[in-house]
Amino acid sequence: MSYPNTDTDSHRTDRTDRVSYLSDWRTADSAATAIVLSVADNLDCTPMALPALSTAVDPDALDTVLESGDESIVVSFSYAGCEVSLRGDGELVLR
Repeated sequence: MSYPNTDTDSHRTDRTDRVSYLSDWRTADSAATAIVLSVADNLDCTPMALPALSTAVDPDALDTVLESGDESIVVSFSYAGCEVSLRGDGELVLR
């Protein structure tokens, strides 16, 4: 399943059950968009089938933290049964 505006190139790794989206989440409309589309792709469902991202994290606060420009920042949280980690350098990892 591919979604516009994400430029993600997802792939499944052989390490445990980790799924990595290694392209730059910053190419999406927002971090929230990248998260929802990546999780939907991982779970093989439509984005509309997922709960609102705001049930897991404040999307505006997430954007503020990630847009600080500090590439060493890591933000992690649970969403729709996935562990989501975003790094300031653009990496998005789902477990």
